[in-house]
Amino acid sequence: MEDNLKFPTFECAISNTVESYDSDVEMYFMNSNLLSVRLAELALSDRNFSGNYRKMMKFVSDLSGSVISGKPAPSHQFLIDLCMGPETEQDMGKLLSESRSPGTAKIFEAMQYVRFMMFWFVRMSRVDRFSKGFSVDRFQGLPFLRLALAYRAEKVSKA
Repeated sequence: MEDNLKFPTFECAISNTVESYDSDVEMYFMNSNLLSVRLAELALSDRNFSGNYRKMMKFVSDLSGSVISGKPAPSHQFLIDLCMGPETEQDMGKLLSESRSPGTAKIFEAMQYVRFMMFWFVRMSRVDRFSKGFSVDRFQGLPFLRLALAYRAEKVSKA
């Protein structure tokens, strides 16, 4: 009976292959989805920055669509605009311990999901069957997304 059982697979739209459930490409999209969940929560709890979190969610969604469809990468100019100013990124532990806002930890969690996405994105770019979707030009907005969240975390921590 167990001889007929198999782990699930999925049809990958990027490579047009059948992938195992533990495929690395799945990890990228899982982190993308987790980031979107956190950004949605932040949009509801941080009303002063809600519109920007929603733009970030759209960017993440459009980036995933671009990876899959091969369409051009979404513009990340608004993320660059959010990062204008002095590049001061404090130590996360110090900032969290000195924070006056519970939202700071949620923003840092979102930043970590961006870092996971960056890791998996680069990893997938090295796999021949995925490399077209995970191109350098599509990657360019992710560091700015992380930095925009770092700036917001610093500002929220002092509120």
